[in-house]
Amino acid sequence: MSFSIRISRETEPSFCTNCYTSFDSARALRNHRRNCRAPILNEDQDVEMEEQPPVETTLIQPQSPPSALVTANSDHANQLHDDDAMSDIEEMIPAADDADYDYAGFEQTPGAADLLPIVDNNGDNPEEPGLEFDLLNVKYKTVGVVDPDAEDQACFYDCRSLEDINQNTYTTTELVSIELYDIVNDFAIPRDAYRKLVRLMNTVLRDTEKISRESNPEIMHGPRVQSMLQRQSSLTSHEYDVCINGCKLYALEVDDEETICNICSHERYDARGDHRALSTMKVMSIGDIVSRLVANPITREELRYRHAYDNRDLEENPSDVIIADVFDGATYKSIKNTHFTNDLDIAVAIMNDGFVVEKRGDRLFTIIHLMVFNYDPHKRYKEEYTHELCIFPGKKKPKSFDSFISIILAELQWLSTYGMVVETNDAGPIRLKVHPLICGGDTPAVFDWSKCAHHASEYGCRWCLSRGMHPDNRSHGMYFPNAGSMRTNEDYERAESNLGFNGVSLFNQLSSCIAPQCFGFEEMHTLARGVGSELFEMLTVDLSPNNTKFFYTYPDGELERENYPFFIPKQRLFEIGKAIEDTRSYIPVAFDGSFLNLVEKLRGTRSVDYLDNLLTIIPTLFVPELASPQARKAIMKLVRGVCLALQWEFTESRLAEIDECIDFFIDYCKAQRDAMCLSLSVFRPVMHQLTHVVWMIREMGPIVAYSSRSQERSIGKFGDLITGKSRTGKQSSNLIEIVAIRNQLKRIFDSNEFLQGIRPQPYASTTYLNHPESLTSSQLWEPDQEETNLDHHFGFDGTDRAELHGVPIARFKRALSKYYCRIFSLQRLNNSPLSMTIKVAHRALIGSTVIGSEIYREKMHEFRRSNHLVMFRSTHLNRLNHPVSCWFVSRVIFFFQHVYDGSTYFLAFVETMKNHGVASHDRSVPFVRMNEPVEQQIARRVPRVIDPKYAVISIDDVEMQVGLVKSLGNDLHFSVIANYHAFEQDMSIDAGDIRNL
Repeated sequence: MSFSIRISRETEPSFCTNCYTSFDSARALRNHRRNCRAPILNEDQDVEMEEQPPVETTLIQPQSPPSALVTANSDHANQLHDDDAMSDIEEMIPAADDADYDYAGFEQTPGAADLLPIVDNNGDNPEEPGLEFDLLNVKYKTVGVVDPDAEDQACFYDCRSLEDINQNTYTTTELVSIELYDIVNDFAIPRDAYRKLVRLMNTVLRDTEKISRESNPEIMHGPRVQSMLQRQSSLTSHEYDVCINGCKLYALEVDDEETICNICSHERYDARGDHRALSTMKVMSIGDIVSRLVANPITREELRYRHAYDNRDLEENPSDVIIADVFDGATYKSIKNTHFTNDLDIAVAIMNDGFVVEKRGDRLFTIIHLMVFNYDPHKRYKEEYTHELCIFPGKKKPKSFDSFISIILAELQWLSTYGMVVETNDAGPIRLKVHPLICGGDTPAVFDWSKCAHHASEYGCRWCLSRGMHPDNRSHGMYFPNAGSMRTNEDYERAESNLGFNGVSLFNQLSSCIAPQCFGFEEMHTLARGVGSELFEMLTVDLSPNNTKFFYTYPDGELERENYPFFIPKQRLFEIGKAIEDTRSYIPVAFDGSFLNLVEKLRGTRSVDYLDNLLTIIPTLFVPELASPQARKAIMKLVRGVCLALQWEFTESRLAEIDECIDFFIDYCKAQRDAMCLSLSVFRPVMHQLTHVVWMIREMGPIVAYSSRSQERSIGKFGDLITGKSRTGKQSSNLIEIVAIRNQLKRIFDSNEFLQGIRPQPYASTTYLNHPESLTSSQLWEPDQEETNLDHHFGFDGTDRAELHGVPIARFKRALSKYYCRIFSLQRLNNSPLSMTIKVAHRALIGSTVIGSEIYREKMHEFRRSNHLVMFRSTHLNRLNHPVSCWFVSRVIFFFQHVYDGSTYFLAFVETMKNHGVASHDRSVPFVRMNEPVEQQIARRVPRVIDPKYAVISIDDVEMQVGLVKSLGNDLHFSVIANYHAFEQDMSIDAGDIRNL
């Protein structure tokens, strides 16, 4: 978190308060203060800490009394007036998962604690925070009706009047207007440009024959489209009064008589006397959203995934996989029979996170995000399947966070306890309940939910009672090298402050939220931004002389640098950075990271960049440069454990391996610390939390199943849509409703089907090939319209030559013949002559991955990434005449369809790497050597030119798309990487030999 320090004065002096130098203008005075080093600061001056973006953490000092202002100690006077010194302070303040600056520890350093901001999350009742909101008594707004006199207290929703939306609902002009509306929102086009687009399209379409047959054809502008969509969906938001400074939300009925905010003392209503609140916030009702999803037969069927998953036939499809979704977690299973008794009972996760829309923006937006687990995992993360409930209107995080979330949790409490009844047109009344299972977000966001264990406190783990320690011979920072006994749900109910609690969580009132596991393990912030960034810091200590936190500190203050186990020289680090840049052109676009040079430029690095760096670059480029074999092994174990933890499916052996990998790294670091070679600072809270990942997987299912990636994508979208410079809180609140309505209609009506001629379909039946005999589910994409007869020796450009895309056709014939010999276990083909008629395709869909080819790269002139690199397996007979399967890496030149002996085959023509093996530092890293281009060999005048190795393979032989990481010092040597894939521990066992192709 970044902070700026402001000196509060009633008037601006014309002299420096440090050195008493006089100046003629305020600007001259400000310029002087930048470099003034006089160590004097009046004790009666107040210092305010203002949160500045990017805000990623809330800093808390439980030991200090609540206060809005803190006094600066004179020891820090030169920092307060020195911009350069202030920048150093900002860089030193840790990110959300960095515990280097523990605030309890700061108390031992005189004056340091005075600079800490005090955050009061307890509202008006610091003695029993959270108890002021009894969720069963909190009033909230919804369209549903509850009869107070009836025995059945279920919330009733009558959806029989909802209009049936089909292909006859919209006119052509309305469909065009919706399409234009989506384009404007997707690209954040300014309203002035929107108006011009509407005028232009009205001019173009005015005389169109089809539209002219409609009565009064007209392309509608945004507000009319919004009104039409809202009318069709009948989904609407609900407004609540909030403090104009964002301090709190005024509870219904409870705060009706309150006219002044009890936190900031600002007026609630407009002074003009119309009893209108100065600030309001729009909130989407969970019941309203779910009722519309259940009322529509299309979305209702999608919500049955949970029920179908629970009742799948495990005996018919036996597997060693024991965990593959949240519904395999022990927590869900423990409440399944009591909470999920109906087919359509809904399981959800609720998350919150803060974001800014400008790099140095002064406004923090806090978004509440809802994820529905009842959808298939391949769908639930998509934009139209997630729901944003509200965006807090304040400029900063609200002082009374609980007042805002109480209305949301109150509805969840009601829907979980009493349920809801949806009256539908086709299925009659449907009864169901909605149960929250997980509440998450980044580390500060989870603290807002749980009120437990701020990461920099003495008990900084929300899952266990591990007690933090200061580093050796240093008095600041709180680190967690040891595990503690697990916290229990009863601990959260008692919320004892001596165990790190800062109040009672409202989630304790929800029976489906079982602490501590309901406060989930968030992979984006804990593993990527947390472990990934820390490991990068550990390996790059030589980049900055100030990066000494990982060095062991002796009692005299000296640092142990010589025996630091993870040291890499600066010059070698720069070479690694250059290799990362050179590697980028060998990486498929399926990888999330940008693969930029993090060594030279770290600012702006995203979580996915840290994660790809952790999983692919560190084990291939950084680790080989370490001097200690044990240090190399420790980091490779850590990387493997993280990679395995990010999988979707888990067996008992995989879970055991994750524990073994993480324990090895932790034990190695402990041993190095005991040997006084490594500081305790390595055991940050995120590194400690990693020791609980297997426990969390067993309790809540795969951590990727409830990842906040969907929330981060929503934040990116809203960040683009929020374009206002004033009243941005109002704009963001309106956008919540607009986006919710459009996403709902996207789910129940696909306008693309009825926009033929207006927006062409991205594909047609001629743009792909299915196997005619359905022997494979893979498809050939973008096939040539005509077949190619290679017996005529024609190339792709129609010229008479004996080459096919630069490859001699004789080489292609030989590779094709050897392919059929391999699959039929023959020495040579004895049947009729091999047909040389093929149909070439540019790309292929294999599983869920689209693989490119060399001819597609040339067609698209796209050479920045490599989507045509694959790892495949090929089987051959060994000397004992036993079939042996080996892996190979190659680049695809083109895909093609071929008919042999009456059967159709989908094949790929590839150039295979020259040698296949493993890296010298670890056998789990596949290693290949590329063939040197023939032109370079001739230029070097080598005595014998080595030609490329070509082969034909079945597209079903392709195991995965891969990338290549260029080695240091040799442009032909590459390590093989795959996207979130953990290779076998010894890849040398079945490394291929091109002589067997």
